[in-house]
Amino acid sequence: MKQLLTAFLIVASITFSAENQYRVERKINGNAYNPGEVNEIVFEVYDASDNLIYSITEKVAYDIPYPSAVVFNDATLAVVNTFSAEIKFYNQEKFTGTYRFFNYNNFEYERSAYCKTDNDKMLVVLSDEYSGRSFVKIINNRLEVLSEFFIGSKHTTGIAINDELNVIAVSNNKSRGEVFDKRTKFMNYSGQQIAVVNSLFHSGELTENGRFIGFDNRNAFEYNLNSKELTKYEVSDGNEVILNAALINGQMTVVTSEIPVLSNGIWKYKDLKKRYIHGNNSATVEKITTDRYFHSVSFDKSTNRLNINYNKTVE
Repeated sequence: MKQLLTAFLIVASITFSAENQYRVERKINGNAYNPGEVNEIVFEVYDASDNLIYSITEKVAYDIPYPSAVVFNDATLAVVNTFSAEIKFYNQEKFTGTYRFFNYNNFEYERSAYCKTDNDKMLVVLSDEYSGRSFVKIINNRLEVLSEFFIGSKHTTGIAINDELNVIAVSNNKSRGEVFDKRTKFMNYSGQQIAVVNSLFHSGELTENGRFIGFDNRNAFEYNLNSKELTKYEVSDGNEVILNAALINGQMTVVTSEIPVLSNGIWKYKDLKKRYIHGNNSATVEKITTDRYFHSVSFDKSTNRLNINYNKTVE
């Protein structure tokens, strides 16, 4: 089952990596609220045909933040625990090692971590509450640190990596008094700045031809690293959210829906629209569903098309 990634909290989440034939799905079992109780976090690794390859179960105490996970192109799984600032690596259910950000116990409830893989590389951005900065590390699937540096904000909103270009993108807020600087920085693997734009993203992708697409619930933008052109699109209807954005046949394309509703633990969407962006806040709109609710959508970029699945209708 493929589900949509949004900024909304959902019990089962799926993480895809660009051009990766594997994906990882996280499921949370348990409803621990009291001391001594634990939740079971199950990470399931699937191949491109939705076959379950293997699964890993992590047990966490009732008050510990849930770990997240990303998967490499060889099915190596990296389970990220922000509370203990460590990453556990698995392959085919075999534990292969742990990477620790600190050589001493450093537990923190408010710490955040963003991880993204491409090929055999993983980009990790971990906030440091004490310094107000974030660690940036590039680690391969053999637990080797290839690069590490700091950025001057702990408020990351999204990251992206393209291993062919040796380029990363990090989006963050930085407070200057009552004003927040909203920036996305493009850097090489050494941390040298290539470009910076005044836009934020939660989810984004760097393509091999140097074009970047990023979006959050309300805004999407494209930045061309070669031409330095920036195109922005904002959803003007307060009842709509952006579900995804991609370059489809070379054109910036945004998919929106009405704000979803939660029913029996299931997010329900309707009124899906495809928007072909022609310039800043200029788009041609194509309605692509009926007014019925849908439980899931998936995006197949391997065919250079954005597809919506209608077989999970929820009345």
